[in-house]
Amino acid sequence: MRKIKVKIISNLYIFYLWILSKTCKIRIINECDIDINNSIIGFWHGESFPMYLLMKRWNELNIAAIATSDARGDYIDTICKRYGIRPLRLPNGSAARHGINDIIKIGKEDKTLSICFSIDGPLGPFHDPKKMVFYIANRAEKKYLGITVQVKGKYVIKARWDKYVVPLPFSKITYNIRSFGDISKEHVRNYDRLRQDIINFMAGS
Repeated sequence: MRKIKVKIISNLYIFYLWILSKTCKIRIINECDIDINNSIIGFWHGESFPMYLLMKRWNELNIAAIATSDARGDYIDTICKRYGIRPLRLPNGSAARHGINDIIKIGKEDKTLSICFSIDGPLGPFHDPKKMVFYIANRAEKKYLGITVQVKGKYVIKARWDKYVVPLPFSKITYNIRSFGDISKEHVRNYDRLRQDIINFMAGS
């Protein structure tokens, strides 16, 4: 029953994303100036829906996306596979450490693979980047790319912790990419400075 539910809901998401891909005006700032390969790609959890459109655009690249091992992750898994994106499932609770180590190993061994993370997910706090993401970037020897998403014409689910953004058909979506370069051990040790720099960029300052 759960598999049927996941399939139906995922297909509805995919159909709506198809409508958006045909009707929305999409602009990507700095796409041609930044090498997407071998990076950790970070965005806010609330902007993960429009991020599917960007990942779909990049499906000829070697792209993976993090999905939790629970029911929420099943939907992400299904959508990513439809778009040719590799889902990497991250367990919850005590098993998460082993999952993180597996992701580091996969990332370190594949020097073209880029991995997409919602940096304040999966459950918040809102717009507070997780140190774990940058630990993985350092250990997997990948640069960090931050992405902001601005949508003109959207519905925001304000009752959710992440203020989930759903673009409307015929909206304008602007993605801004910034490379923070390689993440060193020093960045991870002095995380507060890096965290604030990322928050400032994501806020548009």
